[in-house]
Amino acid sequence: MEKIMKYVSIIVFFLTLGVFMLGTVLLPKSEFSEAENRYLEEFPEISVEEIFNNDKDDRFMSKLDSYVSDHFALRTSLITVKTKSDMLIGRKMTNGVLLLDERYVEPITDFNSETVEKSVNAINHLADVSGKPVFVMLVPTAAGIYAEEIPDYYENIDQKKAIDDIYYSLSDKVTTLNIYPKLYSSRDRYIYYKNDHHWTSYGAYLCYNAAIRKMGYNPVEYNNYNIQPMSDAFYGTYYSKALYDGYGADTIDKYSTNGVNVTEVSIKTGSETLTYNSMYFDEYLTKKDKYSYYLNSAMYPVVDIKTDYGEDNRILVIKDSYAQCFVPFLTQHYSQITMVDMRSILMLGSVVDIKEYDQILVLYNYGGFVQDENLKKLQLVR
Repeated sequence: MEKIMKYVSIIVFFLTLGVFMLGTVLLPKSEFSEAENRYLEEFPEISVEEIFNNDKDDRFMSKLDSYVSDHFALRTSLITVKTKSDMLIGRKMTNGVLLLDERYVEPITDFNSETVEKSVNAINHLADVSGKPVFVMLVPTAAGIYAEEIPDYYENIDQKKAIDDIYYSLSDKVTTLNIYPKLYSSRDRYIYYKNDHHWTSYGAYLCYNAAIRKMGYNPVEYNNYNIQPMSDAFYGTYYSKALYDGYGADTIDKYSTNGVNVTEVSIKTGSETLTYNSMYFDEYLTKKDKYSYYLNSAMYPVVDIKTDYGEDNRILVIKDSYAQCFVPFLTQHYSQITMVDMRSILMLGSVVDIKEYDQILVLYNYGGFVQDENLKKLQLVR
């Protein structure tokens, strides 16, 4: 009987494997994974050159392996099962994200000190040649604010110290906006999404409230905002990696106030300029990438926001995606806000004239700042 059961187990295993393989071959293929918010691998081109390509990341078999992995039958369900199984045995790290009691976080384990040094030097150069007040805001990620909840056996950089070190390296011509204490003291409130790597609009508001004073303005008080939940079904980038929905969905909020109005939003895509009358893009509320509700996709090279603010007062914001839900708060203090994404341009002078602006703000999340190779382009500003 024991021998029979062994053979039955083997047969069941190969039958199951065969069913999955057959499903992988026969089931319709998708180009995009809505759950993981990414495009899936296409079937590799079959050619002699591809098959004998020596580049391990570009050769035929590597691409074929990625294709099979991306299109394996019931792949999404299997990832979810694996994540939940890992949690049952106490393994909380999956696909680079860590599952804490109430949220995902993504520990930052290292960074390229040469990249950071070049970025710091480039910002110092910008302050030297622009003659404008330059402000720098580095926002800690959730892994920095909730570091005490991360078990000691997971490596995680001390972001408070790391940000302080970067601020210390900046010249006296640069004004640093240290918002770590504000976020840390508010860590029991809804300042980061549970399922995404961004801060919430509330987290952004708290830091706006603290930073704008140092930039020369009085903030709009919290109780003067009308806060509308625009979606309660947001599952972001971290969820896409682990596909565990145990934290519940996040909420996308819109903050509006009776004050300065936005009159025009112009987005330069590279080949054309698109014009809108709102900073908010409702079409994203029905998509996976709901964070792009704020000022559209973060990767556009230049976004210009014009308001009916009474004075001609302009600010240039050099930024990553954390600025998307922060910049709407700035509209109450400036007639024009220009957002530039250095990842999408060759040099700053090719898209804006810094002489036209009264202030410059460099706004990045810490993880984005230490990895971004593009800030060094500011060294080219003349």
